[in-house]
Amino acid sequence: MKLNLNRQFKDKKGCEMKGLTMADYLADFLSANYSREKALKSCSLVMALGKNGEIEIDKADLIFIHDRLTRIPEPNEPPSPDIPDLIKGQFLEVIVPLLTE
Repeated sequence: MKLNLNRQFKDKKGCEMKGLTMADYLADFLSANYSREKALKSCSLVMALGKNGEIEIDKADLIFIHDRLTRIPEPNEPPSPDIPDLIKGQFLEVIVPLLTE
């Protein structure tokens, strides 16, 4: 399936926010996560997202992205970068429907 994140976020009034696309934001988020066991998967997704914002993705990768966006770190893990709910919600609006396909 294709995951297209080559779009702008919307602000609280529903207007497009200038700056990073959803793909850029997710690539930055995944590259800033410090998970040794997931580093290879994160790296390949970051590189693909950085090219054009639309990637061919399988369900396992989609679940991985969903879990990275919504997870709470364990007490012995370094903190995960915090994502505002307005941003996280817009990611979930794109990802959750694909998970149910």
